[in-house]
Parts: sequence; structure tokens; C-alpha cells
Amino acid sequence: MKSLNAIRDVLILSLLVVTPFLVTTFTYELFEFPKMMFVYTVTILLIALSFTQWIVNSKKLGFKYLAAAGRRLVANKKLNVTTLVILFVVANAISTTFSPYLYTSLWGYYSRFSGGLISVFCYLAIYLILKNLEKEKLAYLSKILVFMATLVSVYGVTQHFGLEKDRWVQDVGARVFSSFGQPNWLAAFLVLILPLNLYFLIKESLLWRKIFYLAVAVTNFTALWFSFSVSGITAFAVCFLLFVTFLEKGLRRENWQWLALLVILGGVVCLWQPGLAASRFQDTVVTVMKRVGLLKPAIAATAKNYIVGDTGDIRLIVWQGILNEVISSPKNLLIGTGPETVAYTFLAFRPAEMNQTSEGSFLYNKTHNYFLDLLSNTGLLGLTTYLLINIVAIATAFKKRSNPLLLALGVGLLGNIVTNFFGWPTVTSTLIFFFYLANISQKDYEQKEVT
Repeated sequence: MKSLNAIRDVLILSLLVVTPFLVTTFTYELFEFPKMMFVYTVTILLIALSFTQWIVNSKKLGFKYLAAAGRRLVANKKLNVTTLVILFVVANAISTTFSPYLYTSLWGYYSRFSGGLISVFCYLAIYLILKNLEKEKLAYLSKILVFMATLVSVYGVTQHFGLEKDRWVQDVGARVFSSFGQPNWLAAFLVLILPLNLYFLIKESLLWRKIFYLAVAVTNFTALWFSFSVSGITAFAVCFLLFVTFLEKGLRRENWQWLALLVILGGVVCLWQPGLAASRFQDTVVTVMKRVGLLKPAIAATAKNYIVGDTGDIRLIVWQGILNEVISSPKNLLIGTGPETVAYTFLAFRPAEMNQTSEGSFLYNKTHNYFLDLLSNTGLLGLTTYLLINIVAIATAFKKRSNPLLLALGVGLLGNIVTNFFGWPTVTSTLIFFFYLANISQKDYEQKEVT
């Protein structure tokens, strides 16, 4: 049994360490596709291993163990993370059953093969396996995540200073994407990890370890800054303020110098390499001001041949089309059109204003808002269960914020909500999302031993 557990631990470690770095040059999608294929492979191995362990233990526990686990789940009247994760999977299964594009809903959109029902089942299996790990192993894996993110960040920082400048069509030096393929995807990943940086920074008492974790946090923030992702940088600012605000007073008093030093060093990075930050934040402010009526469009903007190029304006047009699709029928509103079907279903509700944008010829397979993706794909059923997962997990973490690790996990989930509002989760960020849920769900309720 010890050897089986050791194999399981190696497989889980590979999921968290190997997945972020996987890139291929011989597939249509270079980044997400190989990551998803690796997750599928490791999940199959983990399920097979878990089944083998169950067979080995069947003489002692057998179906009695499964029955007892089921009774605990049903008997618990509180909304806990595990129950909600299972309901989210059920919502995806119902939506897939009635999807007019069954193959896509099962496997995901063709270029990524993620986000479909099969991947959702994989994440459920990973979550349940992680949830049953010892707390010490979960804490160890959290530390590994921070080290792994640092390697990702170093790769991104070197891209900013010229590494691979002639390899990609995109100007990787202007906005780095490391091994993720898109700056916003890298930013969303780092927003999840940086709160763990803060936790380890305040947790350590030895001076050299504090210096080490400070350097790690600065490195990860530098990569986040070089992505020049407005949503990612904003999300981390929110995360940092919430972490400091809700941190236990004694810990805040003991570590205020280190937290202040992190802010100073982060500010130095921003001033040293401002890059695209000013123009991107200016564009965001202009978009918001126009939408709230504080800024009127120029007269020339009303001309028939005017092309809308602002990303924020284009996204709002897309979102309006998706909302029109959602309310077009009771079926779409309740259970959606099927996972990953935006590319097919959005066309019938595509606003005419899209023709006057710089992306008028694009085929959208995502709405650049994960919550609207969920609403479109899985209806109110899927969106509601996903929101409840986040609400219950974050509430659980903040309720027990005297444990700074739980506070860091809760803050990370809040940051994930911000980045998902302007994008969608990648394979790696989804893995980390369920890893966080597994950590938090161990505190949902006490599990009794089966005898």
C-alpha cells in the first residue's frame, strides 16, 4: 500500500509541476492542448490507481466505506464545497445531454479539447483524490506550487529582456506569456499563486528564509507586471489589500516591514519598466468613463465607417449578444446550449455592431467572460453552482482566517474571480483552483473514520 501511495503522490506532483511547462510545436494549439492531454493521461492513471487501492482495501472496508461516505455527504445539511462541486458536474452533464453539438460538449472546442464534460469529470476526480490527502502533503504541494511558479516567472522575465523575441509572431517582449501562450493566462495563474507567496513570507521566522520568499514574491510579481494584464494586475492589488486587511493583527504587526518592502520593490519594478502599463490602463479608464456617461464619443465616431478598436467596447458588444442568446429560450436560460458551444451558437445572436469593430471577422469561441460562458453553456444551473462553490469556499476560508494559509487560499480564489470576469480559466489555473478547493474543503466538516 505504501508503494501505491508513493506512485499516487508522484502523479499528483507531476500534475502540478509538469503541466504549466508543457508546450508543443507540432499541434495546432501549442499550449493548452498538450497541457490538457497530460491532465487526461495522469487522471486516468490516478483513477486506475485509486481503484486498485480500493480493491486492496476491499476486504477491510469494501462497499461499507463507499456507503458511509455517501451517507456523510447526504446527511450534511450545510452547503459544503464537495457537494457543490458534484452538483456543478451534474449541471455540466445535464447540459451536455441536451447539447446539439454532443462531441464538442464532451471533449471541448477542437483547438484545446478542454472545458468539455470529460475534462470536468477529470477535475472532479483530481479534486476528490486531493481532498483525501494528508494536510501535511497538501502544505508541501503548496510550497512546490510557489517554487514552480517562480520558474515560470523567470522564463517570462527573460522573455521581456529578449529571450525568444524572434520565435513568436507576437511581440513577447512587450507582453510576456512564459509557457502559457497568452499574457492574460499567465497573469491569471500568477494571481492565484501570489497569495501563497504572501503566506510563506509571513510564516517563516528565519531571516534567510524570509529574504528568499521576498525574492520569490518579487520575481512572480515582476512576471505579472511584464504581462501588462490589466485584469491580472488589478486582481493582485485586490488580493494584496484583502490579505493585509484580514491578516491576524499579531502577524500583521510582526511582518509589516516585509509587506511594506514588497510594496516598495514592486513599485520600483513598475517605475523601472512601465512598458505598456500607462496606455492599457488609460484605455480601460476611457472605456469605463464612456460607459458611465462621463466621456462623450467624438463626433467622428458616429460616422458609418468608424471602426471600434477598443477591447472593452468590443467585449461589451459580445456580451450583449451572449445575453440575447441566453434569454432566447427557457432551455438556454436553464441548462444552456452545451459546454464549449459558443462558437456555434453565438453566430445567430451576433450583434450587427460587431461588423463595425476591428474584430468583425473573428469567430468567437469564448466570450472573454467565464461567467457568461457558463451562463451560455450550462445555463443558470451551471452558473449558480459555480458561484456557490466560490462563495462557500471563500466564506469558509475567511471564517477561519486566523489560519493565514486559509486566508491566502480564499484571497487567491477572489483574485481568480476577477481574472475570470475578463477571461476564462486555463488548464493550469483550473488545476490550481481545484487544489485550493481541496485544501479548503477539508475544513468544511469533520470526517468520521469508517470502522
